[in-house]
Amino acid sequence: MRLPACTVLAGLAALIAAGALTSIPGALAAPANGRPVVAPGPNGTVVHIGDSFLDAGLHQALKPRFQAEQTKYFKVAKTRAWIATFAYGSEIEAFRTGYQPSLYLITVGANDLVYPRPEERVKVVRDLVQKIGGRPCVWISTPLWKGAPTAYVDMIRRECAPCRHFDSETVNARITRQPDGRHPDTKGGAVWAEAFWTWLQAERAPVEGNYWALKPAPPEEHAPRDPSTPTAASAVSATPAP
Repeated sequence: MRLPACTVLAGLAALIAAGALTSIPGALAAPANGRPVVAPGPNGTVVHIGDSFLDAGLHQALKPRFQAEQTKYFKVAKTRAWIATFAYGSEIEAFRTGYQPSLYLITVGANDLVYPRPEERVKVVRDLVQKIGGRPCVWISTPLWKGAPTAYVDMIRRECAPCRHFDSETVNARITRQPDGRHPDTKGGAVWAEAFWTWLQAERAPVEGNYWALKPAPPEEHAPRDPSTPTAASAVSATPAP
Protein backbone atom coordinates (compact mmCIF):
# COMPACT_ATOMS: atom_id res chain seq x y z
CA MET A 1 0.00 0.00 0.00
CA ARG A 2 1.49 3.33 -1.12
CA LEU A 3 1.49 6.21 1.33
CA PRO A 4 0.04 9.59 0.30
CA ALA A 5 2.59 12.24 -0.64
CA CYS A 6 1.64 14.37 2.39
CA THR A 7 2.36 11.42 4.67
CA VAL A 8 5.72 10.77 3.03
CA LEU A 9 6.77 14.40 3.34
CA ALA A 10 5.57 14.53 6.94
CA GLY A 11 7.64 11.46 7.71
CA LEU A 12 10.71 12.97 6.11
CA ALA A 13 10.14 16.23 7.97
CA ALA A 14 9.99 14.28 11.24
CA LEU A 15 13.38 12.76 10.45
CA ILE A 16 14.80 16.23 9.90
CA ALA A 17 13.35 17.45 13.19
CA ALA A 18 14.95 14.51 14.98
CA GLY A 19 18.31 15.32 13.43
CA ALA A 20 18.47 12.07 11.49
CA LEU A 21 18.36 13.90 8.16
CA THR A 22 19.75 17.35 7.58
CA SER A 23 17.29 18.20 4.82
CA ILE A 24 14.72 16.75 2.45
CA PRO A 25 17.03 16.16 -0.52
CA GLY A 26 16.30 15.88 -4.21
CA ALA A 27 13.58 17.30 -6.39
CA LEU A 28 10.22 17.05 -4.64
CA ALA A 29 6.99 16.48 -6.46
CA ALA A 30 3.75 14.67 -5.76
CA PRO A 31 4.00 10.97 -6.67
CA ALA A 32 2.41 10.15 -9.99
CA ASN A 33 2.18 6.81 -11.76
CA GLY A 34 4.25 5.19 -9.03
CA ARG A 35 7.13 7.62 -9.38
CA PRO A 36 9.14 8.49 -6.25
CA VAL A 37 8.86 11.79 -4.46
CA VAL A 38 12.66 12.14 -4.48
CA ALA A 39 14.18 11.70 -7.93
CA PRO A 40 16.79 8.90 -8.03
CA GLY A 41 20.30 9.23 -9.35
CA PRO A 42 21.18 7.79 -12.78
CA ASN A 43 22.03 4.52 -11.01
CA GLY A 44 19.34 4.66 -8.38
CA THR A 45 19.11 5.44 -4.69
CA VAL A 46 20.58 3.79 -1.60
CA VAL A 47 19.04 4.29 1.85
CA HIS A 48 21.17 3.44 4.88
CA ILE A 49 19.52 3.14 8.29
CA GLY A 50 21.29 2.56 11.56
CA ASP A 51 22.44 3.50 15.02
CA SER A 52 25.46 5.47 16.23
CA PHE A 53 27.85 3.03 14.52
CA LEU A 54 26.59 4.28 11.16
CA ASP A 55 27.88 7.74 12.08
CA ALA A 56 31.25 6.32 13.22
CA GLY A 57 33.07 6.82 9.93
CA LEU A 58 30.96 4.34 7.95
CA HIS A 59 28.50 6.57 6.10
CA GLN A 60 31.14 9.28 5.75
CA ALA A 61 33.32 6.88 3.75
CA LEU A 62 30.50 5.18 1.83
CA LYS A 63 28.67 8.27 0.57
CA PRO A 64 31.38 9.45 -1.85
CA ARG A 65 31.75 5.93 -3.21
CA PHE A 66 28.06 5.73 -4.06
CA GLN A 67 28.12 9.25 -5.48
CA ALA A 68 30.99 8.21 -7.75
CA GLU A 69 28.68 5.45 -9.00
CA GLN A 70 26.04 8.10 -9.86
CA THR A 71 23.86 6.86 -7.03
CA LYS A 72 22.09 8.99 -4.45
CA TYR A 73 22.92 7.92 -0.91
CA PHE A 74 20.82 8.90 2.10
CA LYS A 75 21.30 7.83 5.69
CA VAL A 76 19.20 7.91 8.82
CA ALA A 77 21.28 7.36 11.94
CA LYS A 78 19.73 7.50 15.39
CA THR A 79 22.13 7.41 18.31
CA ARG A 80 19.79 5.45 20.58
CA ALA A 81 18.28 3.29 17.86
CA TRP A 82 17.30 -0.31 18.48
CA ILE A 83 16.24 -2.79 15.82
CA ALA A 84 12.65 -2.21 16.94
CA THR A 85 13.08 1.52 16.24
CA PHE A 86 13.01 0.80 12.53
CA ALA A 87 10.94 -2.40 12.62
CA TYR A 88 7.99 -0.57 14.18
CA GLY A 89 8.64 3.06 13.24
CA SER A 90 7.42 4.92 10.15
CA GLU A 91 10.79 5.64 8.52
CA ILE A 92 10.99 2.65 6.18
CA GLU A 93 7.51 3.21 4.75
CA ALA A 94 8.35 6.86 4.12
CA PHE A 95 11.57 5.93 2.36
CA ARG A 96 10.01 3.07 0.40
CA THR A 97 7.38 5.39 -1.06
CA GLY A 98 9.32 8.64 -1.19
CA TYR A 99 12.65 7.29 -2.41
CA GLN A 100 11.88 3.84 -3.87
CA PRO A 101 15.43 2.69 -2.97
CA SER A 102 17.41 0.42 -5.22
CA LEU A 103 19.18 -0.91 -2.12
CA TYR A 104 18.73 -0.71 1.64
CA LEU A 105 21.68 -0.95 4.00
CA ILE A 106 21.08 -1.73 7.68
CA THR A 107 23.62 -1.04 10.42
CA VAL A 108 21.72 -1.43 13.67
CA GLY A 109 21.96 -3.79 16.62
CA ALA A 110 24.66 -2.46 18.94
CA ASN A 111 22.17 -1.35 21.58
CA ASP A 112 20.26 -4.63 21.32
CA LEU A 113 23.25 -6.60 22.60
CA VAL A 114 22.00 -6.09 26.16
CA TYR A 115 19.12 -8.51 25.59
CA PRO A 116 20.16 -11.74 27.37
CA ARG A 117 17.94 -14.01 25.24
CA PRO A 118 18.36 -13.08 21.56
CA GLU A 119 16.08 -15.89 20.41
CA GLU A 120 13.16 -13.99 21.93
CA ARG A 121 13.95 -11.10 19.55
CA VAL A 122 13.91 -13.07 16.31
CA LYS A 123 10.53 -11.62 15.35
CA VAL A 124 11.87 -8.06 15.59
CA VAL A 125 14.62 -8.83 13.08
CA ARG A 126 12.20 -10.58 10.74
CA ASP A 127 9.68 -7.74 11.02
CA LEU A 128 12.30 -5.17 10.04
CA VAL A 129 13.36 -7.21 7.01
CA GLN A 130 9.75 -7.78 5.99
CA LYS A 131 9.09 -4.04 6.16
CA ILE A 132 11.65 -3.46 3.42
CA GLY A 133 9.21 -5.11 1.08
CA GLY A 134 11.46 -7.39 -0.93
CA ARG A 135 13.89 -4.76 -2.16
CA PRO A 136 17.61 -5.65 -2.20
CA CYS A 137 19.12 -5.16 1.23
CA VAL A 138 22.29 -5.86 3.19
CA TRP A 139 22.56 -6.11 6.96
CA ILE A 140 26.04 -4.86 7.90
CA SER A 141 26.81 -6.43 11.25
CA THR A 142 28.10 -4.41 14.19
CA PRO A 143 31.89 -4.72 14.55
CA LEU A 144 31.96 -6.04 18.09
CA TRP A 145 34.21 -4.43 20.66
CA LYS A 146 36.18 -6.31 23.28
CA GLY A 147 33.82 -7.68 25.92
CA ALA A 148 30.65 -7.49 23.80
CA PRO A 149 28.36 -10.54 23.74
CA THR A 150 28.18 -12.33 20.41
CA ALA A 151 24.85 -14.19 20.61
CA TYR A 152 22.70 -11.34 19.29
CA VAL A 153 24.78 -10.68 16.18
CA ASP A 154 24.84 -14.42 15.53
CA MET A 155 21.03 -14.46 15.68
CA ILE A 156 20.82 -11.54 13.23
CA ARG A 157 23.14 -13.39 10.86
CA ARG A 158 20.78 -16.37 10.84
CA GLU A 159 17.49 -14.47 10.70
CA CYS A 160 18.03 -11.47 8.41
CA ALA A 161 17.39 -13.34 5.14
CA PRO A 162 16.36 -12.55 2.46
CA CYS A 163 18.60 -9.55 3.15
CA ARG A 164 22.22 -10.31 2.45
CA HIS A 165 24.57 -10.25 5.43
CA PHE A 166 28.00 -8.62 5.60
CA ASP A 167 30.01 -10.04 8.49
CA SER A 168 32.05 -7.18 9.94
CA GLU A 169 34.09 -9.68 11.94
CA THR A 170 36.04 -10.29 8.74
CA VAL A 171 37.64 -6.85 9.15
CA ASN A 172 37.18 -6.23 12.88
CA ALA A 173 40.82 -6.76 13.84
CA ARG A 174 41.83 -3.80 11.64
CA ILE A 175 39.18 -1.37 12.92
CA THR A 176 40.64 1.25 15.24
CA ARG A 177 38.30 2.66 17.88
CA GLN A 178 37.27 5.90 19.53
CA PRO A 179 38.26 6.48 23.18
CA ASP A 180 35.09 4.65 24.30
CA GLY A 181 36.67 1.47 22.92
CA ARG A 182 33.52 0.64 20.96
CA HIS A 183 32.77 2.94 18.08
CA PRO A 184 35.19 3.01 15.16
CA ASP A 185 37.18 6.21 14.81
CA THR A 186 37.50 7.98 11.46
CA LYS A 187 40.29 5.70 10.29
CA GLY A 188 38.55 2.59 11.58
CA GLY A 189 35.28 3.58 9.92
CA ALA A 190 37.09 4.06 6.63
CA VAL A 191 38.63 0.57 6.93
CA TRP A 192 35.19 -0.87 7.69
CA ALA A 193 33.64 0.94 4.73
CA GLU A 194 36.37 -0.19 2.36
CA ALA A 195 35.89 -3.84 3.35
CA PHE A 196 32.13 -3.58 2.88
CA TRP A 197 32.50 -1.76 -0.43
CA THR A 198 34.83 -4.45 -1.79
CA TRP A 199 32.32 -7.11 -0.73
CA LEU A 200 29.40 -5.20 -2.24
CA GLN A 201 31.10 -4.81 -5.61
CA ALA A 202 31.77 -8.55 -5.69
CA GLU A 203 28.15 -9.37 -4.78
CA ARG A 204 26.39 -7.02 -7.19
CA ALA A 205 24.40 -8.56 -10.04
CA PRO A 206 22.87 -5.60 -11.91
CA VAL A 207 19.64 -6.16 -13.79
CA GLU A 208 17.63 -3.87 -15.99
CA GLY A 209 16.07 -1.28 -13.69
CA ASN A 210 18.34 -1.92 -10.70
CA TYR A 211 22.05 -1.21 -10.76
CA TRP A 212 22.32 -2.46 -7.16
CA ALA A 213 20.61 -5.84 -7.47
CA LEU A 214 22.51 -8.56 -5.60
CA LYS A 215 23.50 -12.16 -6.15
CA PRO A 216 21.71 -14.80 -4.07
CA ALA A 217 23.36 -15.45 -0.71
CA PRO A 218 25.55 -18.54 -0.50
CA PRO A 219 24.30 -21.10 2.06
CA GLU A 220 27.03 -20.30 4.58
CA GLU A 221 26.16 -16.61 4.74
CA HIS A 222 23.21 -17.17 7.06
CA ALA A 223 24.46 -20.38 8.65
CA PRO A 224 25.48 -20.40 12.32
CA ARG A 225 28.99 -19.09 12.80
CA ASP A 226 31.69 -21.71 13.10
CA PRO A 227 32.46 -21.76 16.85
CA SER A 228 36.15 -22.10 16.04
CA THR A 229 36.12 -18.76 14.23
CA PRO A 230 37.70 -16.13 16.50
CA THR A 231 35.86 -12.89 17.20
CA ALA A 232 36.98 -9.61 18.66
CA ALA A 233 34.66 -10.00 21.63
CA SER A 234 34.16 -12.38 24.53
CA ALA A 235 30.74 -13.38 25.85
CA VAL A 236 30.33 -11.11 28.86
CA SER A 237 27.72 -8.50 29.71
CA ALA A 238 27.63 -5.18 27.87
CA THR A 239 25.82 -1.87 28.06
CA PRO A 240 24.11 -0.08 25.18
CA ALA A 241 26.38 1.80 22.84
CA PRO A 242 26.01 5.52 23.59
